[in-house]
Amino acid sequence: MTTIVPLLLVLTSEFTSFPAHTRTVVDPVTSVPVTVTVDAFEIGKTEVTQAEYQALQRTNPSSHKGDGSLPVENVTWMDAARYANALSVKRGFEACYELPSGRRRHACNGYRLPTEAEWSYALERAPAGSREGANLGLPSVKDASALLPLKTRPVDAANGDMIGNVWEWCDDWFSSDQSPWPLRNPRGALRGLERVIRGGSFRTSRTSWQRALRSSLDPAKASPHTGFRLARSLGVTKGPSGTPAFVRNIPSDWFDGRLETLAGGVKILLLDGAPDAPGKRPMVIVPYYDVDTPAGMNLGGRSFQAIPQLWFARQAAQAGYLAVAVRWYGESGGEWYDEAVANLENKVTGMDRWVADARQVVDRILRLPNVDPKRIAMFGHSLGGKMTMYAMAADPRIGFGVVSDPGIPPESTNYGDYWYLGEAKAKVLDHHALMQKIAPRPFLLLAGEADTAASKAYLKEGAEWIHHAKGHRPPPEVVGEAWDWVRRKLH
Repeated sequence: MTTIVPLLLVLTSEFTSFPAHTRTVVDPVTSVPVTVTVDAFEIGKTEVTQAEYQALQRTNPSSHKGDGSLPVENVTWMDAARYANALSVKRGFEACYELPSGRRRHACNGYRLPTEAEWSYALERAPAGSREGANLGLPSVKDASALLPLKTRPVDAANGDMIGNVWEWCDDWFSSDQSPWPLRNPRGALRGLERVIRGGSFRTSRTSWQRALRSSLDPAKASPHTGFRLARSLGVTKGPSGTPAFVRNIPSDWFDGRLETLAGGVKILLLDGAPDAPGKRPMVIVPYYDVDTPAGMNLGGRSFQAIPQLWFARQAAQAGYLAVAVRWYGESGGEWYDEAVANLENKVTGMDRWVADARQVVDRILRLPNVDPKRIAMFGHSLGGKMTMYAMAADPRIGFGVVSDPGIPPESTNYGDYWYLGEAKAKVLDHHALMQKIAPRPFLLLAGEADTAASKAYLKEGAEWIHHAKGHRPPPEVVGEAWDWVRRKLH
């Protein structure tokens, strides 16, 4: 027992600091180029040792005990979170984890487990040769008996110590979908069954099967092959305010979803991919046939489209914005579009009904405490693009707009259909006047098939366009350009 005491003085974890960094990557799910930012953080140079763990928690659960310089293992994810909280309190920082739920307050200056994005960034900057010198298992997977003598060894800060020895718990829930989420400080899925572990252990083979050294583990499971290191956000002074209330949960690993029905049967889905983000944030409204496609989830509507580049509400939530997907009245006002039109009261047109619905949606989102009323945008494709133009022209509270191939010239598409304006009104449409009502607010047209060079003549002050000419649906790289434009305008 006495040999551990002096080691505590020597083996207090050292940390390596990394400045904030930004990079552009291609989202592997949507193929859309996205800009990912990780704020400044520090991460332990080694795994937490048995000496450190015993000094704070008064126990050593490790299966491979030795002197205090061996990594602690045989700890659950929650054990690691409790240790992080205890160390935070001891050193005068905030405790980041709510116990027993395990939910983390993301704007927290205390110790926590690293996100997978932080862990990966630290690995990229580990000393050259650290992988070769790591305590990683055998070069062959043919002789199982050779695994048994392998064991942990003392931590090694000098060589980076990111690979081997023990697998390391990360903060993130595991998902095989490695789409960065959210785009600022990615932390993976909001929910899951297992947590990410990285780095491999002393028994992980060195074969091509383990190139990624990425796996997962039930957070309630303690294993002699898994330990942890700590991380801490830099530049954080206080935690966030409370979390949104729910009316009805929509289960998703990627965002908190709340389904609501407003007056007149207007169906909306509120999305928040960063529910702990502090302060007032931009809101992106995405009108479409139903809420399913903008959210990237088949929720049982009539018209879900598994086309990732059209999942605008999901993309907005991923970028850290608030988002609301809105169902078009034609999907809810009757058995089909024809019946929905027949059910309209007072002989209003379909566009009249949509403008009234859009005003109600803006009224609703402005009652949310975390919405910035000066940064409300609308992003719509095709039908949703038409809805965006008319809503913006009628409601100055919508300050920014992106439309994808709506067909601005009246003759370019089907404005005469009775679920829009009807033939008589379509004959006298003046979209020059409509676009003038939108000006000078920022407005971006993604021109593809219905919109051609002729559409440019309708653009007024504040409007820009990207003429991709690659069909009706925008290709992923053009959607990426549109989100870059949104980011520049909303920040």
